[in-house]
Amino acid sequence: MAVSNNHIRNRIGNSSLNTVLWLNKSGIYYCSQKKDTEPSLIKYTSDSEKNYLGEITMADQKVIGCISSLSTTYSKDLFYMASLDYDGYPHIQKITHAHFMVLLLVLITTSGFIYVYSHYFSKRIITLRETMHNASQGNYHIADTFHGRDEISEAFADLNVMIQNILFKEASVYEAQLQTKELENQQQRMEFKMLSSQINPHFLYNTLESIRMRAIKAGNREVATAIKMLGKSMRYILENTTTSFTTLAKELDYIETYLTIQKLRFHDKINYSLKSNTEFDLDEYQIMPLLLQPIVENAILHGLEEMEQNGKIIIHINQEEDILYIHIFDNGCGMTPDEIQNMKNNIYHHPKESSKSIGLYNIYQRIQLCYGKPFGLQIKSKKKCGTLITLVIPAIENRRKELDEK
Repeated sequence: MAVSNNHIRNRIGNSSLNTVLWLNKSGIYYCSQKKDTEPSLIKYTSDSEKNYLGEITMADQKVIGCISSLSTTYSKDLFYMASLDYDGYPHIQKITHAHFMVLLLVLITTSGFIYVYSHYFSKRIITLRETMHNASQGNYHIADTFHGRDEISEAFADLNVMIQNILFKEASVYEAQLQTKELENQQQRMEFKMLSSQINPHFLYNTLESIRMRAIKAGNREVATAIKMLGKSMRYILENTTTSFTTLAKELDYIETYLTIQKLRFHDKINYSLKSNTEFDLDEYQIMPLLLQPIVENAILHGLEEMEQNGKIIIHINQEEDILYIHIFDNGCGMTPDEIQNMKNNIYHHPKESSKSIGLYNIYQRIQLCYGKPFGLQIKSKKKCGTLITLVIPAIENRRKELDEK
């Protein structure tokens, strides 16, 4: 038999395992740990030079072992060598148990983290949903309980911004409704005053016409003209007390009548002219009635107050795209920048207890409510040069004329 003695010596002496030796399939003749070893190892051998590595069932326990077969040189015998580890399975069980505990600890920790995060996330989602539901029901008073920089916090911040915008718009609408109601009340009071001051219009016109005819018979043409202009002016005012729109031509005709009466009163102190483009048809556009007279009156009373003669009032109308510009200029005393600013404050933010610029304020409010925010009044003035007030209104075509033509 030519089995290496060094190999056998290393397998026995340098190993902590139990080494068992036997020849062919006969009984075991050597065991390194002096243990009784069953001949059950033989059933794991083969007639060829093959090795076995794995579980080996002993009489009282299971072990992990390796069985090697070595051939001899001068015979057909097989030499078997087995290395058995009796502590292998307990060690594997300890490792398995340790791995199981680590896996269980990881699973518990992960499950706890997932539960806490899911509870926190679900609570924030529920709070966001309840807030959105309250907002949909009109309850906009919400508490800012979201903190962080995640998507839910951003969604809540966007919801809060949207609610603030809704509150702002509701406040604006409510304020606009209050202004509209106040203007309606003012208009009703004005209509009531005008209606209460109206005697029978026909009686008034007939009386004025009788006075005019007496003036003509007496040869006083100037008084007759004044009475005629006054009757014409009063007729326009009474006819447009309850109307919303009139034509631009009728409004300018009324202004010319008003200026004629004022010229009869002040003579050369007031001179006037009305200008518009030649291709501009005044009958094609409509305007709110009695919109220009307060501005002209303001120019006479304040602009031309200090002038004795050569006072001028020029009314010029032009159109740019869909906007009408009605310029009313007087060459009176003019205003300083501070006076212009005070006038603008009284027009745009008129105090209720003040009566200054009340006519211009009413015009501005009527324009704003009827035509919208982009339209209104523009004021330019220079001391000792004059004042220019411009009405900016939309160029609305006169539909009544179109219907009459059809």
